[in-house]
Amino acid sequence: MRGILPAHALQPAVPSPSLYKLFGQWTCGFATLRGQEIPVIDLRGRLSLPQTTYGRHPCIVVLESGTPEGPRLAAFIADRVSALIYAHDRDFSFGKLYRGRKSRQLLDPALLLATP
Repeated sequence: MRGILPAHALQPAVPSPSLYKLFGQWTCGFATLRGQEIPVIDLRGRLSLPQTTYGRHPCIVVLESGTPEGPRLAAFIADRVSALIYAHDRDFSFGKLYRGRKSRQLLDPALLLATP
């Protein structure tokens, strides 16, 4: 993870074929982190979930993901962030994070950024 921004940092983008070609049809705008513009992906649209309003504390989560073209920064809108969990490679298994007695399902940012 690279950072968490407030939702009001989202700069809406005008839908266009060139935007969709670069970042996919789920790009809803851009955010700026340390002077770099980053595409913001609408996870609800990407995961085919129903569109609703965001939670009381929406934010933009900025991640770095490995792609065939190299590392790529992207951001996703989240309803809220309740905690940051620091983990080691040994804590991950089959798409889940195991810490103590709890397991958590994870989303792979590289798969979310891949065009279908």
